[in-house]
Amino acid sequence: MSVIRRLIKEVARLCWIVGKTRGGVWQFAVVCGMHDHELPPSLEGHEFPGRLSKANLKVVRQMSEAGSKPREILALLRKDQIGNVTCRQQIYNARAKLKRDLMGGMSAIQYLFKMLCEKEYIFDYRLTPDGGLQDVAFAHHDSVIMWEKFPYVMIMDSTYNTNRYISLNFSWSNLFFITLEERIFNYYVFDHNKKICLYRYKMPLLEIVGMTCTGKTFNLGFAFLSKEDAPTYTWVLRQVETWCPRRPDVILTDRELGLLKAITIVYPDVHHMLCMVHVQRNIENYSYSKSKKPSVQASFTHSSMWLLKSKTREEFETRHSDMIEHWRDKWGLMEYLNDVWLVHAEKLVWFLTDQYFHIDNRSTNRYIIFFFLLIFCR
Repeated sequence: MSVIRRLIKEVARLCWIVGKTRGGVWQFAVVCGMHDHELPPSLEGHEFPGRLSKANLKVVRQMSEAGSKPREILALLRKDQIGNVTCRQQIYNARAKLKRDLMGGMSAIQYLFKMLCEKEYIFDYRLTPDGGLQDVAFAHHDSVIMWEKFPYVMIMDSTYNTNRYISLNFSWSNLFFITLEERIFNYYVFDHNKKICLYRYKMPLLEIVGMTCTGKTFNLGFAFLSKEDAPTYTWVLRQVETWCPRRPDVILTDRELGLLKAITIVYPDVHHMLCMVHVQRNIENYSYSKSKKPSVQASFTHSSMWLLKSKTREEFETRHSDMIEHWRDKWGLMEYLNDVWLVHAEKLVWFLTDQYFHIDNRSTNRYIIFFFLLIFCR
C-alpha cells in the first residue's frame, strides 16, 4: 500500500492533483486546472481525434482487400479529408480487427485449413509428436492442370522475411497471386487427448512456380517448413511429385544445401540449375567482407559473372586462367569461387546449362530476370 501511495503522490505532483483517503476510498481534487505545458501543434497520434469513422473503415476494408498498404490507405484518407489526424498505427489496428472479424474467432491456421477445403486445394501436412503442426504443403487443382500443360521449368525459392499466414479468399482472376499477412502463426491443434494446444511460430514459406510457353508465371504450390533440411524438403517434393506426376525438364533453385540433396533424391534425372542472382549477391558479400574495398568487390564480382556466362568451353577455360593469374593469393577469393560455386559448374556455367530447355530462366526471382538479361547479355 505504501508503494501505491508513493506512486499516486508522484503522479499528483506532476499533474497538479492531490488525493487522500476517506474511509478507505481515494478522493482526488484538482489544484490547478491549467496545463503546465504548451498544447501540441497537432492532435495526430491521439486516439479520439484520430478515430476512424464508418466511412473511413469502409475505405480501409476495401483498400485492404485490394492489397493496398497502410501508408497508401492513410495517404488517401488525408487527401480526401483535410485536417485528418489519423495515424498509421490506427490503420494497422483497424486492419487487424477486420482480419479477426473475417476469421470469425478462428486462429490463423484454422482459417487456413478452412479456406484450403473451401477453395478445393490439394494439401497435406505433418504433425510433431506432441500434436503441433510441423509442415504443410498445398496447391490448387487449377495450378496442377496448368502444370500438366506446361511442365517445363520448376522454380523454387524460400521467403525468409515474411513468415506470414496466407489469405486464400480470392477469385479466379487472381488465382495465382497469394496475399501474405501476419508475421506469426497462432493456431490450435487437438492432441491425442483431445486437448487444445496453442503454438506460436515463424516458418519459411517455400514457393514453387512454373512458366508457360508465353513467358507467364503461375504459382504451382506452397509449403510452410519447420526446418530447411533435406528430410523436410524431400517430404515437400514427394507431395509435389504425387500431385504433379509429369516431371519437369529443369529445376531452378538457389544454393540451399538441403534442397539440393532433396532434389537428387526425388528428381535425380532432372536437370538442376542455380539462381544467378543469388550467386552474384553471395560473391559480392564475400568479396567485400574479405577485402573491405568496394573496388575489389565490383571487379571480382564482374569477373566471376563474366566467367559464368561463358558460351563455350574454350572461352570458359581462358577466362578462368586469366582470373587465377589476376586473383591468385588475394584474400582467398579464387579459392572461394572454386570451392563454393565452380563445383556446381554444370548448374551455373552458360555453355553447360544452355543444353537444357530452361526458357531463359536463370533466376528464381522472375521480376529480376529481364534486368539480369539486360545487364549480362549485351
